[in-house]
Amino acid sequence: SRKEADILFYLARHRGRTVPRDEVIDAVWGYPAASAARAVDFHVFHLRRKLERDPDSPRHILTRHGLGYELVE
Repeated sequence: SRKEADILFYLARHRGRTVPRDEVIDAVWGYPAASAARAVDFHVFHLRRKLERDPDSPRHILTRHGLGYELVE
C-alpha cells in the first residue's frame, strides 16, 4: 500500500536509527494523531509479511519496544 511504502522509505532514510512511532506518524500522515499509532503497527506488520524471510523473527524491520522502529541491513 502507499502508506507501507511511505513508512518503508522513511525508515530507509533514517536507516540504523530507532525512529519513534510519533515521528513516523508526523512524517507519513502529516499530522500528529494518537489514533494513527496502531495504524503504524498494522502497516509495519504487513511490511514484515512481505519483506522478511521469517516475519515472526524479523531481521530488517525491528521493533525497539518503548522506542519505535529501526530498519537495519
